[in-house]
Amino acid sequence: MSEKTGIPYREKYYATDWREIAKKAGVPSEVWSMNSRSGAISEEDGATGNLEPARKFATHSSTKTTLRYARNDVLESNRSAALARQKLRP
Repeated sequence: MSEKTGIPYREKYYATDWREIAKKAGVPSEVWSMNSRSGAISEEDGATGNLEPARKFATHSSTKTTLRYARNDVLESNRSAALARQKLRP
């Protein structure tokens, strides 16, 4: 939801606002918003081996869709990325 309008973001405005926040947070320009979604799905799947919580998080109607976002084919790199993300959390 847009803080300015109270309604869901239109894609163009979401991307602009997301990039502004990401820049202030020090997120590299090659990282896109969609990467955070697939990263969270991969992190959940890698931690539990169960896609159901990730499916609910992503609001997918099918785990088949969620599986397309899970990037666990390179398990070790996913683990190091998950640990790095965890360190950034309060």
